Amino acid sequence: MQHSNSHTNTISEIVGGTKSLLKKIVPHEVDQQYPKCIEGRGACPLEDIGGIPEYYHFLQAIQNPNHEEHNYYMELIGGEKFNLNKFDLEKANKFLLSIKQKISCPI
Repeated sequence: MQHSNSHTNTISEIVGGTKSLLKKIVPHEVDQQYPKCIEGRGACPLEDIGGIPEYYHFLQAIQNPNHEEHNYYMELIGGEKFNLNKFDLEKANKFLLSIKQKISCPI
């Protein structure tokens, strides 16, 4: 979708079936790097966790000390260090930039 002085592209299913949600169109800023994430929430799935269903299983296991795989997953993430609410905006934007560079995207 294009509007005067704005540039909008959505990237869906970047990693593990994660989808983007377009909430509003903002003016294109000449001095900004695109694509650009302006907001996010929650930790992303671990590398090689096996997809979204397995990630949800992982989340249940680490939150329940009585879960049969709790100790396994806690060891996998290094103890109590995993923050379910952590979102690193800078890291997300570096990831988007790396995708852009790989596909030589003109945006």
